[in-house]
Amino acid sequence: MPVGVLDACVLFQGGLTNLLLHLAEAKAFEPIWSHEIHAEWMRNLRSSKGIPIDKIEYRRGEMERAFPAANVPAPSTLVATIQGSSKTAAQERCPCRRDSGHRQGRGHRDAQHQGFRTRDIGPL
Repeated sequence: MPVGVLDACVLFQGGLTNLLLHLAEAKAFEPIWSHEIHAEWMRNLRSSKGIPIDKIEYRRGEMERAFPAANVPAPSTLVATIQGSSKTAAQERCPCRRDSGHRQGRGHRDAQHQGFRTRDIGPL
């Protein structure tokens, strides 16, 4: 089964998290994350959205109960590589970073602009 790392930028977004965890529950892939990833999305969700910590901790607990093997330690070499690398454009737009300048409300007009119209992919 393929393995997918659900990082803080994914777990920060409730709808995307729910979709991916439903796919994982259907055995489409095996999700993994780390304590550090949890700490980042939880901290950013609380500070940027003002969601009470008890609700955030409940969500984390439900994720841990549903996928008890998903929480794995991040290899120190990987952490060092990530911390030492410069930010990429994707990291700059990450929605879990309050100072990222991420533009909210991307949708149908952006999809048309990016050529999705020609592939018969439209808004949901």
